[in-house]
Amino acid sequence: MALLKKIHPKAVLLTSFNYKFDIIAYFSSIWMGLPIWVRTETQDEAFSRHFFKTALRSLLYRFLYMPVDRGLYIGQLNKKHYLTHGLKEHQLLPAHYCTFNPIQQILPSDKQAIRDKIRYKLRIPKEKKIVAFFGKFIQKKDPILLYKSLSHLSSDVLNQIEFLFVGDGTLNSQLRKLAANYSESLNVRSHFPGFINQSELHYWYLAADIVVLPSQRMGETWGLVINEALQAGCSVIISSAVGCQADFKIFKRVRIIPVGDAKCLAKEIEVLLKFHRDFTWADSFLRNYSIESAAQALAESIDSIN
Repeated sequence: MALLKKIHPKAVLLTSFNYKFDIIAYFSSIWMGLPIWVRTETQDEAFSRHFFKTALRSLLYRFLYMPVDRGLYIGQLNKKHYLTHGLKEHQLLPAHYCTFNPIQQILPSDKQAIRDKIRYKLRIPKEKKIVAFFGKFIQKKDPILLYKSLSHLSSDVLNQIEFLFVGDGTLNSQLRKLAANYSESLNVRSHFPGFINQSELHYWYLAADIVVLPSQRMGETWGLVINEALQAGCSVIISSAVGCQADFKIFKRVRIIPVGDAKCLAKEIEVLLKFHRDFTWADSFLRNYSIESAAQALAESIDSIN
């Protein structure tokens, strides 16, 4: 509160209610009569909840949002959450989920060269399509679903694909065992480059054709890797439990599957294999999910303060 008294801001922007700092800032702002803005990742479909827990949670958020003047929403499910729990349409402005795009200035020819270099390093034939998973190898992310989908793919499709798993986690050993089994039984190879530093990660998206995020309903409020995959021009398959599906599902190269549905995953892999690799197909709509766009939205909100 001492800092707020010293600078007396025209508004206080909160990005969560999870920490002691957030709560102190929240009640201090109320005490001082300062406008409160929120920009959180919160939504109501990330978990499956019992009816009574849902009702209590709703009461809590309605209480928290009563003194809030403005909500800056990161996506459609976040906006729906604010509206459901007391904020009004006129109080809401988009400030979409955004990630830095380190490859936007790379020429298409250079992107192709990077793609070819990584694939050559992994000994992937040029005619093969890479179906990739990026992230933690944990139950929440459900990377094993990729292997479960193989039994639903035709022999023609199986001959076209190889798997790429970028990351690490508790399911590493199980994934590698499955990789060995399916390499022998179906001749579908898998690649495990291990943990890749964030500064190099975007290059690996260029090597992939389809990125899959089949998360279970265990708290995937957005799905950062999908933004990164789209920046590299990958086609993507997302489970219905991933928050960003509500924003990106309108695009042909973005496919949504039910949670844990291996058969549907196989079907969508077959659909997306028909598209040619295009590094820039998502560039136009990703402008609304850029750091520049979010900063502009915040700047306009600040300028609107009387």
